Order: sequence, then C-alpha cells, then structure tokens
Amino acid sequence: MSDQEIQFGEVEETKRLPRLRPDRNKQLTVVACGSPAPQDLPIFVDLDAMRDMENHARSDTRVELGGVLLGGQYEDESGQPYVVIQDTLRARHYESSKGSFKFTHDTWADFTSRRDEFPAELQMVGWYHTHPDWGVFLSGMDMFICDHFFNRPLDVALVIDPCRGERGWFQWTGDPGQRVRETAGFYLIASRHRQSELEHFAAQIEGKFSMAHDVYSAGSGQPTAFPVSVTNVPDPRSGWLALGVMGTLTVQLLVLMLFAWKLLFATPDTLAPAGARRPSAATESPAASGELTEYQRQTQQVESQLHLLDRVIEALDDEAPKNLVLLLENQRREIEQLHADVRAYRALESRSNDEIRTLGRKLDEAAKVESKLRSQVHTLDQALASVKSREREFEERIDELQDELKLATAASDDDRGVSSAIWSASWWIWVGAAALVLAMLFAGYAWSVRRTPPIGESSDSESDAPTSSSDDIS
Repeated sequence: MSDQEIQFGEVEETKRLPRLRPDRNKQLTVVACGSPAPQDLPIFVDLDAMRDMENHARSDTRVELGGVLLGGQYEDESGQPYVVIQDTLRARHYESSKGSFKFTHDTWADFTSRRDEFPAELQMVGWYHTHPDWGVFLSGMDMFICDHFFNRPLDVALVIDPCRGERGWFQWTGDPGQRVRETAGFYLIASRHRQSELEHFAAQIEGKFSMAHDVYSAGSGQPTAFPVSVTNVPDPRSGWLALGVMGTLTVQLLVLMLFAWKLLFATPDTLAPAGARRPSAATESPAASGELTEYQRQTQQVESQLHLLDRVIEALDDEAPKNLVLLLENQRREIEQLHADVRAYRALESRSNDEIRTLGRKLDEAAKVESKLRSQVHTLDQALASVKSREREFEERIDELQDELKLATAASDDDRGVSSAIWSASWWIWVGAAALVLAMLFAGYAWSVRRTPPIGESSDSESDAPTSSSDDIS
C-alpha cells in the first residue's frame, strides 16, 4: 500500500479562543531561544516538553525518531495567533532509518488511544522528528507528512539534529512560492518558581554549554549528583539587621579564637574545672603515669574542647545567641558543602577541558583529512585539465578530418563528373563505330549484289571467258 493510500483519520480542528499569552502571564517565566522575528508565528514550548523531545532525540542517533506535539492554537486580545505546546507523545510504531521517518496506521492508532487519556484542550498541533547528523531541514517525505496530516495554518514542525546540537521550528506561510519556512526562534515557558532551571536549559539550547551537563538525567526528571548552589537573596530592608548579626558573630569568633589560643598554651591544671582534684600519685596506675593511650588522648581532647566551649558560652553576655554551637556547626557544614561544590565544579571543568582537548584532536584529524582531500581534489583538477586539453586536441583533429572529408567528397564529385563525361563520349564513339561498320557492311553487300550475274547467265559467261582469253593471247 502506498503512502498516498494511508488514511490517518481526521485531525480535530482546534477552535482558537482569546487567551492570555504566556509572555503576559505573570504566573509563568518566558525565555526566548534564538531571535524570534516579528513575522514569525510565536511558538511557546513548555520546559518539560522540550526537555522530553531533546532526551528522546539523544536516546538513539542511529535512526530517525519522532512524535506529535500536544497543545493549543490561540489568538491574543489583538487577534494575533500563537501556539502553545504543553506536552508530547513519542511515536512507538513507525518506520525509520538513518535518513527517513514515516508514520504508519499503527502509529496513528496508538496516538489516538493515548491522546484520549489527556485533557480535551490538548490537541495535536504539529509533530517533531530527528535528523541525526543531517542538519535541520524538511525532506520530501517530511513535506508529505506536513501536507497530509499537519496542514492547518497554525500547525508546526520541529526538526532536531542531536549530533550537531541543532534544532529548528517550521511554520506554514500561505505563500505558494515558499509554503513552509523555518522560524528565527521560539520561546521556552515554565512556572515562575523554576526561572533558574529554565534559564539554565535555554543556555544549553543556545549552545553555551553541552547538553551532557544537564542537571536532570534523561527520563527520570530528577537531579543528578551534580551539585547546584542555591543563593538566598536577602530582603534589602534587612540590611542593617544582617550587618549587626555579622558583627556579633565576628566578635564571638574572635573570643572563641582567644580561648582556643589559651587552650593550646594552657597547663592541664588550668583546663580542669574549679574544685576538681587531681588524682594522687598513690592512686595513679602505671598506665596513667606513662603515656595515655590513643583512646584516652582522644577522650581528653574532646572533653577539653567541650569545656572550652562551655567557658566561651559563659563568657558571652546574655544577649548572645543561645545556639552558638549549633550556628557554628551549621556554618562548618556549609563551608564543607561549598568545598564539595568547588571540587565538583573543578571535576566538571576538568571534564570540559578533556572534551575540549578531544575536540581539538578531532579538529586536527579533520584538518588532516581536509588537507588530504584538497590534495586529491588538486590532483583530480590536474587530471581533468589534462583530459580537457586532450579533448580540445581531439576536437581540432576532428575538425581537420571533417575538412579533409569535405575536400575528398568534392574531389570524388569531380571524378564522377569526368567519368560521366568520358562515358558519354565513349558511348557516342561506340555508336559511331557501330554505324560505320554497318554502313561498310551494307556497302559491301550492295557492291556484291551488283557484281553478281543472274543465275541463268552464269555458265555462258564462264564458258566464253577462256575463249576470249585465248584469242587475246594468240
């Protein structure tokens, strides 16, 4: 069965109703990808839907993949149309290869059954597919799908090249000369509480850094082990309060450092609490009189630190925070987390440097291949020039042979003329000779007839002849 015979059913027409555009909705955050032109159809794509299509495109670069776009086609208050894409359906039953992608009856039946599980306002507003390492364009088969299944004025198509990191949206123009053209950009939308995540993903889309560094793993939607530092922006009205808190913490830190210094240079007597008695020599065991074991030293160090903290807290005035130890512990943990973040970012930077070096090596190899190809092209150009030179020589030789052929043809015509004249002359000569022979024969015949006597007189004449002859002699 040919593609023209495939019937996918009627695509339900979406009624365009006035609606608040996403870029005017304060509940949403909108980031432009590329440079959308005024004449372009505004296309607003949900962050999760775009991430799902990108993950689908990178899941298999050996063949083309695709699916359909779910959303709505609307008009704003001024009557200007726009498209909102809120979800996607991946194609499960299709025919594809490295350079082609085709929907089948099973594909459309699966889309229809899965589409019924979504809200009614989510309609099919277009489709997407991949071109692994082929670039962004619409092929003849792609245009067949657009013409037969997504041919409404506001239907759109997305092409993703996961190998080159390129993508492009296509819209109908209504111009017979150029029915479909690529837009200059589109818009990513998300909740206003996900602004940082949206800007991060938009930067990946525009190629500012690799998609491999996406903090969300493909398919799970959960952050990976890659740390994300969150900065709390304080209220500007509480600036003086923050300054006072920082000053108090600084003073407390100085006092703590002072007591720590005293602890390092203090004797065991000064570390003991007031009223505490040192054990006498009689009660000390041989192990206590010698070096302390590792466990005893650690225990003594912990007790000394706790005692020092107690003295620091007692030395602070009543207005100091009661949870100073907890604050210091939290600060220590934050510092450790920052160090872990720095190590992670350094590891990421090292990985990026490795990728850059790998790309550099690939570029060098590509340059060598290009140089080799240029040399081969130069050799082919020289061979082609030689062939063209020989071709010109053959053409000149053919012209010379054609001239000689013309001369030979003309000479042959002259020879045929002379031969014809000679033949005509010889023919008349033969005719004259034949006539002369006939005349001579006729004359001879006539003479012989005149000289021959009649039949009755023949004997007398012959008998008289000797007589007369003898008379003449006598």
